[in-house]
Amino acid sequence: MNEHSNTFAKKLKNIFEKSFSCFKFINFFSRNGTIQNLFARNYKIQNNESAPGVYTVPCNTCDQIYVGQTCRNLLHRVKEHKYAVTKGHSSAIADHAQSGHSVCFENAKIIHSEHNLQKRLIAEALLIRNNSTFINNKASFELQIFN
Repeated sequence: MNEHSNTFAKKLKNIFEKSFSCFKFINFFSRNGTIQNLFARNYKIQNNESAPGVYTVPCNTCDQIYVGQTCRNLLHRVKEHKYAVTKGHSSAIADHAQSGHSVCFENAKIIHSEHNLQKRLIAEALLIRNNSTFINNKASFELQIFN
């Protein structure tokens, strides 16, 4: 520990001891310890677009949405949906777009991040069941309790 760190630690200890007289403070230093090291390994901010989860894609023409699940990057999945629309493939989004609707791919978003496949499938099924979705939007997982 260098001299500046030691001086800073003593000042900090005095401030804490004056403010919290019922506690005893001990200076503690670890080798190569930095504030960055405290947060770098344990507290990563997850980018929702790259997280696996359940996502929605709204329609600009009507109030319906498409609900899907992916284990991959959302932007990559949206590109696949756009490709299906432009090539005339049959899918819930492509069929909806080809019926004259304007699907808003720019507003696609992960609404529930989940790494576990079974939990993702259940979340997707529940969201499809409880929302106004595109006609061919079918759940990947059948919820027997609702039949």
